[in-house]
Amino acid sequence: MTQSAWVCSAALLCLTLALLPRAMGAAPNLSSEDARLCSDTVNKAIEYFRTRGQAADGSYSAKSSPAITALVTTAVLRAGRTVDDPLVAKSLKYLEGFVHSDGGIY
Repeated sequence: MTQSAWVCSAALLCLTLALLPRAMGAAPNLSSEDARLCSDTVNKAIEYFRTRGQAADGSYSAKSSPAITALVTTAVLRAGRTVDDPLVAKSLKYLEGFVHSDGGIY
């Protein structure tokens, strides 16, 4: 599997895990062990992005489009990181380069 495929797969996993509690409702029926496993998995995905997934320009898949970077950044934010986190800040700076005067992001 290519690095790009790994990044896309990790992005989808991270996004899914970050959004899972919301999809299950305000009080998901997760055991403490399952909640810890979910949290650990999200943290491992974020650490992967931090150490191996993010390019120097802040993107995760510049060859594809800004969409992958936007998805990963959304997942990282929903997982509890803030805009002050260097991983998020670098991605947001990259994404800002795609904002146009007509309001579009492309």
